[in-house]
Amino acid sequence: MILQFLGVFALFCEGALQKDPTCNDPEINDDCLTVCRLDYVTCRQNCDSTSCESACLAVYSDCNSSCPCGADCPAGCVDCPEHPLCVDECEDAQINNEKYQACLNEAVFELDICLKTCPPEIGCHNSCYENYTQMLFLCPCIEQETTTTTEISTTTTEIMPIEPSDVFILVIPYYIDKSYLQSGDGSSQVSATINAPDNYYAHRAAHALVNGKLHIFGGYSDSKKIARLDDCTLNELTVRLNEERGGSHAALSIENGKKALICFGTSSDNRKSCEIFDGSTTVSTFASDWTHRDGGLGLYKNQPSSVGCYYEEHQKAETLSASGWNSLPDHPKRISEHSLVALENESMLLIGGRDWGNDGAYQSAIWRLKDENWNQIGELLQADYRGSAINIGRSIYYFGYVSKAIERLDFNEAEELQSVSKIGNQPGSTPYPKGAFFGGTEKSRSAPVCADCNSSCPCGADCPAGCVDCPEHPLCVDECEDAQINNEKYQACLNEAVFELDICFKTCPPEIGCHNSCYENYTQMLFLCPCIEQETTTTTEISTTTTEIMPIEPSDVSILVIPRYVDESYLQSGDGSSQVSATINAPENGYAYYAAHALVNGKLHIFGGYTDSKKIARLDDCTLNELSVRLNEERGGSHAALSIENGKKALICFGTSSDNRKSCEIFDGSTTVSTFAANWTHHYGGLGLYKNQPSSVGCYYEEHQKAETLSASSWTSLPDHPKRISEHSLVGLENESMLLIGGRDWGNDGAYQSAIWRLKDENWNQIGELLQADYRGSAINIGRSIYYFGYVSKAIERLDFNEAEELQSVSKIGNQPGSTPYPVLFQTFSNYCI
Repeated sequence: MILQFLGVFALFCEGALQKDPTCNDPEINDDCLTVCRLDYVTCRQNCDSTSCESACLAVYSDCNSSCPCGADCPAGCVDCPEHPLCVDECEDAQINNEKYQACLNEAVFELDICLKTCPPEIGCHNSCYENYTQMLFLCPCIEQETTTTTEISTTTTEIMPIEPSDVFILVIPYYIDKSYLQSGDGSSQVSATINAPDNYYAHRAAHALVNGKLHIFGGYSDSKKIARLDDCTLNELTVRLNEERGGSHAALSIENGKKALICFGTSSDNRKSCEIFDGSTTVSTFASDWTHRDGGLGLYKNQPSSVGCYYEEHQKAETLSASGWNSLPDHPKRISEHSLVALENESMLLIGGRDWGNDGAYQSAIWRLKDENWNQIGELLQADYRGSAINIGRSIYYFGYVSKAIERLDFNEAEELQSVSKIGNQPGSTPYPKGAFFGGTEKSRSAPVCADCNSSCPCGADCPAGCVDCPEHPLCVDECEDAQINNEKYQACLNEAVFELDICFKTCPPEIGCHNSCYENYTQMLFLCPCIEQETTTTTEISTTTTEIMPIEPSDVSILVIPRYVDESYLQSGDGSSQVSATINAPENGYAYYAAHALVNGKLHIFGGYTDSKKIARLDDCTLNELSVRLNEERGGSHAALSIENGKKALICFGTSSDNRKSCEIFDGSTTVSTFAANWTHHYGGLGLYKNQPSSVGCYYEEHQKAETLSASSWTSLPDHPKRISEHSLVGLENESMLLIGGRDWGNDGAYQSAIWRLKDENWNQIGELLQADYRGSAINIGRSIYYFGYVSKAIERLDFNEAEELQSVSKIGNQPGSTPYPVLFQTFSNYCI
């Protein structure tokens, strides 16, 4: 035995010392030797004779020699490129190479901004794509080997940007009877007649648009009121705010203007609190982590965000997602009483305010938060605070409180600040005056002007036939002028084309020809949009390069399966070539039975289940360790879990009892918090991502067809499924569609289902069939394949998709050893826990 040990020690030392100076891959060699040693140790532990130990030693010696930089390939991977550890990092780079993915995502992000700020001129779009290809050529794996030329036939039409002279802003100050209309070019400021219950009705109120109507919230006269501007009258609604908000609060339009978020206030009770108004009701939502009295609200990356606090004088910034408030980078100053304004490129401006690191000094700085960095991009002409700002076209209009100055910040197509100019003064000092835009858009043609200019209005005395008599009137603007900002139909069409383009790019291998093909398809979609007129034809040449990349192979896939009994766990290969036992340790053998599972921070977690309906356990190496944190509600079965926020958290919803068939909570790795309950019960309804938002379909208990999705503010309806479905599997795809696989149809006596359904663009369509009907199975998406583990049939089936995520084939790759509802699935490597 001592000689045996000395032999092993000698081999281990040999492995450590054998690296030749010509070895090109020392790190890979270290990894390989580690694998060999671990395999040897495992092999010996299972031996009960010296002959067995000798055989283990021989296998170790062969493994050692075959390693890159070992005896069989001394120079490293160049001598043995077929070695499993010598995989080309550019193979399937769009899936596996993080550096390429990051570079691609940055290029796509910049392209999206460019396309969405272009007027409807195809030449501008071509220029954006040329810049994109230049960025792409800087990415790894895009090799410039062979050159081809792609010709794109394009058309142009000249569109002028919106002019400040076309802009009119209704301003409601401290006293209602001092309301006025301010022109965007500063040429006019005329009185407007607004009716309200009292003259200071809007003082200290927050304001936002909901369904195209200006609403005000709280304020000095009544801290819980909600009023709507109908024509020229502020009408108080019967619905009330949930909390007192007499001042220092903020409101923001969310969900494309369908709702308003109202947050914060002056008292200790409401400096963190928030609620949502949908036009008829108010509901409380997540409280922020930090106080934000006079911290404002604005959109950053299309999510509500706030910065700083008057009361606590801090620098903290945070943003509201579907699961709660998350930190943003601190602002450089201890700032408050500023204005927050979102730009189209998803950055956010902070204008003016007071710096409590400098005794509350008034600020003139214009800051921008972009790509998680704060940078000062300009200055107001006059320092100010408690002003109001409104974004119209390519300009932001800022109405100062102390200086009374009205300043216009002008931006170019790339949303870079070009100039700051003073266009007038407010008649008096008003903190946070209320503003609404009239003019320059189709909607504004019917908006109330409420000023002494009736005769000049279309259909007024001076132009009785309407715009045909006075086409130069500011409200008679061509709907294609500045269509990328003001024409909703063009914007919707453009956004759909950009969405499809992004999906196409991100599923392309690093072959520029594929990217060119994506862009050609984009231009064809663009030509179907309004305002893209095919008048003149130009040709754009794009120099391109190609390199061939292979997709991920099922033979490279290994899935850990934890069934009803933990001691029956196994590793399943993606090609069906192997199924080997895996050793998983757990407090008891039925520990994972009917538990839901999801990844959090890269670790597999299980939630609830038959043995303990509130447990949370994490898989560490090969052991399920129960955490001290618990679920808030009993979830013994029929619930679901889903990774959200790029895997940082998990959403856990539903259950068997009447108390939890709608309820949801969020786990962040250390704590659980309740979140919005669904509108419908979803007992065995599952969870999957649709358009990057958690979604559920159907219910075993109520046997309905209802589908809904969770946003930052609530659950909202999706199209009903064609069947009264439950006990299916939901899987999100990269193109933001969602699959529903198998299940039971309660419109047909609970018949097992084989159909594969896809929800895409708000439509359900059947795209294929499982080979064997099943329900209560589990599914996992890896590469371009989805692996489905059936409960009743025990069949393991692989659904293969192409680059466009169209279903190509369904094949059976094996059988489960036993029948387990919802087995736990985890993608890992081929010798995990064996």
